[in-house]
Amino acid sequence: MSSADSCGLIWINGQLIPAEHARVPVSDRGFLLGEGVFETLRSYRGEAFAVTRHWNRLCMGCEKLCISPPTRRVMFSAVKSTIESNRLEEARIRITVTRSSGSDPSMVVSAIPATVWPKMETVVVVPWTRNENSPLAGIKSLSYGENTVALSYARSSGAGEAVFGNTRGNLCEGSASNVFLLSQGRLRTPSLSSGCLPGVTRDLVLHVCREGGIEVFEEDVPLHALEEASEVFLTSSTREVHPVSRVNETEHSPVPGPLSREIAERYRELTRVCKDP
Repeated sequence: MSSADSCGLIWINGQLIPAEHARVPVSDRGFLLGEGVFETLRSYRGEAFAVTRHWNRLCMGCEKLCISPPTRRVMFSAVKSTIESNRLEEARIRITVTRSSGSDPSMVVSAIPATVWPKMETVVVVPWTRNENSPLAGIKSLSYGENTVALSYARSSGAGEAVFGNTRGNLCEGSASNVFLLSQGRLRTPSLSSGCLPGVTRDLVLHVCREGGIEVFEEDVPLHALEEASEVFLTSSTREVHPVSRVNETEHSPVPGPLSREIAERYRELTRVCKDP
Protein backbone atom coordinates (compact mmCIF):
# COMPACT_ATOMS: atom_id res chain seq x y z
CA MET A 1 0.00 0.00 0.00
CA SER A 2 1.38 3.41 -0.92
CA SER A 3 1.38 6.39 1.42
CA ALA A 4 -1.26 8.01 -0.81
CA ASP A 5 -3.52 4.96 -0.52
CA SER A 6 -3.17 5.03 3.26
CA CYS A 7 -4.65 8.55 3.29
CA GLY A 8 -8.03 7.28 2.03
CA LEU A 9 -10.12 10.32 1.13
CA ILE A 10 -8.48 13.72 0.90
CA TRP A 11 -10.31 17.06 1.09
CA ILE A 12 -9.14 19.41 -1.68
CA ASN A 13 -10.74 22.82 -2.13
CA GLY A 14 -14.21 21.71 -1.06
CA GLN A 15 -14.25 18.15 -2.44
CA LEU A 16 -13.43 14.78 -0.92
CA ILE A 17 -11.37 12.79 -3.41
CA PRO A 18 -9.76 9.32 -3.19
CA ALA A 19 -6.07 9.77 -2.48
CA GLU A 20 -5.04 7.99 -5.67
CA HIS A 21 -6.95 10.57 -7.73
CA ALA A 22 -5.80 13.65 -5.78
CA ARG A 23 -3.76 16.09 -7.85
CA VAL A 24 -1.91 19.35 -7.24
CA PRO A 25 -1.17 21.45 -10.36
CA VAL A 26 2.50 21.66 -11.27
CA SER A 27 2.05 25.45 -11.39
CA ASP A 28 1.04 25.60 -7.70
CA ARG A 29 3.47 27.95 -5.95
CA GLY A 30 3.48 25.70 -2.90
CA PHE A 31 4.90 22.93 -5.07
CA LEU A 32 7.24 25.21 -7.02
CA LEU A 33 8.49 27.58 -4.32
CA GLY A 34 7.30 26.30 -0.94
CA GLU A 35 4.92 29.25 -0.65
CA GLY A 36 2.48 27.88 1.88
CA VAL A 37 1.89 26.84 5.46
CA PHE A 38 0.60 23.73 7.14
CA GLU A 39 -0.75 22.48 10.44
CA THR A 40 -0.62 19.01 11.97
CA LEU A 41 -3.19 18.20 14.63
CA ARG A 42 -4.61 15.23 16.48
CA SER A 43 -8.07 13.80 16.81
CA TYR A 44 -9.23 11.90 19.88
CA ARG A 45 -12.36 9.76 19.82
CA GLY A 46 -13.15 11.04 16.33
CA GLU A 47 -12.95 14.77 17.15
CA ALA A 48 -10.17 17.20 16.26
CA PHE A 49 -8.31 18.58 19.27
CA ALA A 50 -7.41 22.26 19.74
CA VAL A 51 -8.57 23.11 16.24
CA THR A 52 -9.15 26.80 17.04
CA ARG A 53 -5.55 27.20 18.16
CA HIS A 54 -4.34 25.55 14.97
CA TRP A 55 -6.55 27.79 12.86
CA ASN A 56 -5.20 30.88 14.64
CA ARG A 57 -1.60 29.82 13.98
CA LEU A 58 -2.42 28.97 10.35
CA CYS A 59 -3.87 32.47 9.91
CA MET A 60 -0.71 34.00 11.43
CA GLY A 61 1.49 32.09 8.99
CA CYS A 62 -0.73 32.98 6.03
CA GLU A 63 -0.62 36.65 7.00
CA LYS A 64 3.19 36.65 7.10
CA LEU A 65 3.31 35.07 3.65
CA CYS A 66 0.53 37.33 2.30
CA ILE A 67 -1.79 34.37 1.61
CA SER A 68 -5.53 34.61 2.27
CA PRO A 69 -6.32 32.07 5.02
CA PRO A 70 -9.40 29.83 5.02
CA THR A 71 -12.27 30.95 7.20
CA ARG A 72 -12.73 29.24 10.52
CA ARG A 73 -15.97 27.66 9.30
CA VAL A 74 -14.39 26.25 6.13
CA MET A 75 -11.38 24.81 7.93
CA PHE A 76 -13.43 23.27 10.74
CA SER A 77 -15.85 21.73 8.25
CA ALA A 78 -13.02 20.34 6.10
CA VAL A 79 -11.30 18.75 9.10
CA LYS A 80 -14.54 17.25 10.41
CA SER A 81 -15.50 15.85 6.99
CA THR A 82 -12.06 14.34 6.47
CA ILE A 83 -12.02 12.59 9.85
CA GLU A 84 -15.55 11.26 9.47
CA SER A 85 -15.13 10.16 5.84
CA ASN A 86 -12.02 8.18 6.72
CA ARG A 87 -13.72 6.70 9.81
CA LEU A 88 -10.79 7.51 12.06
CA GLU A 89 -11.01 7.83 15.83
CA GLU A 90 -7.36 8.53 16.69
CA ALA A 91 -5.95 10.41 13.71
CA ARG A 92 -3.17 12.65 12.55
CA ILE A 93 -4.63 15.43 10.42
CA ARG A 94 -2.64 17.69 8.12
CA ILE A 95 -3.95 20.98 6.72
CA THR A 96 -1.94 22.53 3.88
CA VAL A 97 -2.61 25.98 2.43
CA THR A 98 -0.65 27.21 -0.61
CA ARG A 99 -0.61 30.36 -2.66
CA SER A 100 -1.70 28.17 -5.61
CA SER A 101 -1.23 29.48 -9.14
CA GLY A 102 -4.28 31.73 -9.38
CA SER A 103 -5.90 34.45 -7.33
CA ASP A 104 -7.33 32.08 -4.72
CA PRO A 105 -5.23 29.95 -2.34
CA SER A 106 -5.55 26.17 -2.28
CA MET A 107 -6.29 24.03 0.81
CA VAL A 108 -5.75 20.30 1.25
CA VAL A 109 -6.74 18.27 4.32
CA SER A 110 -5.67 14.67 4.87
CA ALA A 111 -6.02 12.25 7.78
CA ILE A 112 -4.13 9.08 8.66
CA PRO A 113 -4.03 6.93 11.81
CA ALA A 114 -2.25 8.67 14.69
CA THR A 115 1.50 8.17 14.98
CA VAL A 116 2.57 5.62 17.58
CA TRP A 117 5.72 6.97 19.25
CA PRO A 118 8.14 5.05 21.47
CA LYS A 119 7.63 5.60 25.20
CA MET A 120 10.76 7.75 25.33
CA GLU A 121 12.82 9.62 22.77
CA THR A 122 16.50 10.24 22.09
CA VAL A 123 17.75 13.51 20.64
CA VAL A 124 20.92 14.89 19.11
CA VAL A 125 21.93 18.52 18.66
CA VAL A 126 22.59 19.13 14.96
CA PRO A 127 25.53 21.20 13.65
CA TRP A 128 23.27 23.74 11.93
CA THR A 129 21.52 26.72 13.53
CA ARG A 130 18.09 28.25 13.34
CA ASN A 131 18.15 31.87 12.24
CA GLU A 132 15.90 33.61 14.73
CA ASN A 133 15.95 36.70 12.46
CA SER A 134 14.65 34.85 9.41
CA PRO A 135 11.34 36.05 7.91
CA LEU A 136 10.17 32.43 8.24
CA ALA A 137 11.08 32.13 11.94
CA GLY A 138 8.07 30.95 13.91
CA ILE A 139 6.09 29.98 10.78
CA LYS A 140 5.05 26.41 10.02
CA SER A 141 6.16 26.85 6.42
CA LEU A 142 6.22 24.35 3.57
CA SER A 143 9.91 25.24 3.19
CA TYR A 144 10.85 22.25 5.34
CA GLY A 145 14.20 21.19 3.90
CA GLU A 146 16.21 22.25 6.97
CA ASN A 147 14.03 20.05 9.15
CA THR A 148 14.24 16.95 6.99
CA VAL A 149 18.02 17.21 6.60
CA ALA A 150 18.39 17.65 10.37
CA LEU A 151 16.13 14.70 11.11
CA SER A 152 18.08 12.50 8.70
CA TYR A 153 21.28 13.53 10.51
CA ALA A 154 19.74 12.66 13.87
CA ARG A 155 18.58 9.26 12.70
CA SER A 156 21.95 8.46 11.16
CA SER A 157 23.37 9.27 14.61
CA GLY A 158 21.00 6.82 16.31
CA ALA A 159 18.56 9.43 17.63
CA GLY A 160 14.87 9.94 16.95
CA GLU A 161 14.72 13.75 16.92
CA ALA A 162 17.02 16.60 15.94
CA VAL A 163 17.45 19.69 18.11
CA PHE A 164 18.60 23.09 16.83
CA GLY A 165 20.42 25.88 18.55
CA ASN A 166 20.07 29.41 17.19
CA THR A 167 22.63 31.95 15.99
CA ARG A 168 23.11 33.23 19.56
CA GLY A 169 24.15 29.80 20.84
CA ASN A 170 20.86 29.23 22.68
CA LEU A 171 18.50 26.28 22.52
CA CYS A 172 15.76 26.76 19.92
CA GLU A 173 13.59 23.73 19.06
CA GLY A 174 13.39 20.25 17.62
CA SER A 175 12.86 19.54 13.92
CA ALA A 176 9.13 19.04 14.65
CA SER A 177 8.81 19.70 18.36
CA ASN A 178 9.36 22.18 21.16
CA VAL A 179 11.73 21.45 24.03
CA PHE A 180 11.29 21.73 27.81
CA LEU A 181 13.95 20.97 30.40
CA LEU A 182 14.30 20.88 34.17
CA SER A 183 17.54 22.76 34.72
CA GLN A 184 18.93 23.81 38.11
CA GLY A 185 15.50 23.23 39.65
CA ARG A 186 13.72 25.42 37.07
CA LEU A 187 11.38 24.20 34.35
CA ARG A 188 12.53 26.11 31.28
CA THR A 189 11.61 26.38 27.60
CA PRO A 190 13.06 28.68 24.94
CA SER A 191 11.14 31.92 24.51
CA LEU A 192 9.57 32.65 21.14
CA SER A 193 12.35 35.18 20.50
CA SER A 194 14.67 32.17 20.09
CA GLY A 195 13.09 31.60 16.68
CA CYS A 196 11.16 28.50 17.73
CA LEU A 197 7.72 27.66 16.42
CA PRO A 198 4.89 28.84 18.71
CA GLY A 199 3.78 25.25 19.23
CA VAL A 200 0.13 24.60 20.04
CA THR A 201 1.10 21.81 22.45
CA ARG A 202 3.84 24.01 23.89
CA ASP A 203 1.23 26.64 24.70
CA LEU A 204 -1.16 24.06 26.16
CA VAL A 205 1.62 22.68 28.36
CA LEU A 206 2.26 26.20 29.64
CA HIS A 207 -1.48 26.39 30.34
CA VAL A 208 -1.70 23.12 32.29
CA CYS A 209 1.43 24.07 34.24
CA ARG A 210 -0.10 27.39 35.27
CA GLU A 211 -3.31 25.61 36.25
CA GLY A 212 -1.32 23.13 38.32
CA GLY A 213 0.86 25.72 40.04
CA ILE A 214 4.00 24.64 38.15
CA GLU A 215 6.20 27.60 37.30
CA VAL A 216 7.69 27.62 33.79
CA PHE A 217 10.35 30.06 32.65
CA GLU A 218 10.20 31.13 28.99
CA GLU A 219 13.70 32.46 28.49
CA ASP A 220 17.02 32.18 26.70
CA VAL A 221 18.43 28.73 27.44
CA PRO A 222 22.13 28.07 26.70
CA LEU A 223 22.49 25.06 24.44
CA HIS A 224 24.76 23.28 26.93
CA ALA A 225 21.95 23.29 29.52
CA LEU A 226 20.21 20.56 27.53
CA GLU A 227 22.81 17.92 28.40
CA GLU A 228 23.09 19.17 31.98
CA ALA A 229 19.32 19.03 32.66
CA SER A 230 17.81 16.51 35.06
CA GLU A 231 14.68 16.08 32.90
CA VAL A 232 13.97 16.85 29.23
CA PHE A 233 10.76 16.39 27.26
CA LEU A 234 9.51 17.28 23.80
CA THR A 235 6.05 18.57 22.91
CA SER A 236 4.05 18.41 19.69
CA SER A 237 0.50 17.61 18.69
CA THR A 238 1.38 14.02 17.81
CA ARG A 239 4.04 13.43 20.47
CA GLU A 240 2.01 15.13 23.22
CA VAL A 241 4.48 15.29 26.18
CA HIS A 242 7.33 12.99 25.18
CA PRO A 243 10.15 12.31 27.70
CA VAL A 244 13.74 12.23 26.47
CA SER A 245 16.06 9.47 27.66
CA ARG A 246 19.27 10.63 25.94
CA VAL A 247 20.69 13.94 24.70
CA ASN A 248 23.69 13.37 22.43
CA GLU A 249 25.68 10.86 24.51
CA THR A 250 24.23 11.89 27.89
CA GLU A 251 21.73 9.43 29.37
CA HIS A 252 18.87 10.63 31.59
CA SER A 253 17.43 8.53 34.40
CA PRO A 254 14.78 7.94 35.54
CA VAL A 255 12.66 8.53 32.44
CA PRO A 256 10.12 9.94 32.62
CA GLY A 257 11.17 12.06 35.57
CA PRO A 258 8.53 12.93 38.17
CA LEU A 259 7.81 16.40 36.80
CA SER A 260 7.61 15.20 33.20
CA ARG A 261 5.22 12.44 34.29
CA GLU A 262 2.96 14.90 36.14
CA ILE A 263 2.82 17.30 33.19
CA ALA A 264 2.12 14.46 30.75
CA GLU A 265 -0.78 13.29 32.91
CA ARG A 266 -2.19 16.81 33.13
CA TYR A 267 -1.97 17.19 29.36
CA ARG A 268 -3.67 13.83 28.70
CA GLU A 269 -6.47 14.80 31.05
CA LEU A 270 -6.95 18.00 29.04
CA THR A 271 -7.34 15.96 25.84
CA ARG A 272 -10.00 13.88 27.59
CA VAL A 273 -12.14 16.68 28.98
CA CYS A 274 -11.85 19.48 26.39
CA LYS A 275 -11.77 19.14 22.60
CA ASP A 276 -11.02 22.81 21.86
CA PRO A 277 -9.11 24.36 24.78
